[in-house]
Amino acid sequence: MTTETDWKDLPTIQDVAKAQADGWEIENGIANGWSKWREEGWSNSWSFRGRPRQPKMKEVKMLCWRETRSGSLAWRQGSVDWTNAGWQRFPAGDLTGEVVED
Repeated sequence: MTTETDWKDLPTIQDVAKAQADGWEIENGIANGWSKWREEGWSNSWSFRGRPRQPKMKEVKMLCWRETRSGSLAWRQGSVDWTNAGWQRFPAGDLTGEVVED
């Protein structure tokens, strides 16, 4: 039985076929976990699970800057340099997270 909440068990060939027709991601059980199903076969002794296709994500790092007079914080991606505009780098405020890939 699938323990992760976003995956659904696909116990029958009809369940697998419907998930495939709906464009779902499908995995089949292997000895040490799960593997992407290569659509090469089906057996009632195999385990399958599926979920709606997930958007591709990428990791971004946002650099934090502190305005020296007011203490206001702002975040920018990449290597922008605001040191000549009254801002100083504030590395403790840097953020890393995932966003949907363009």
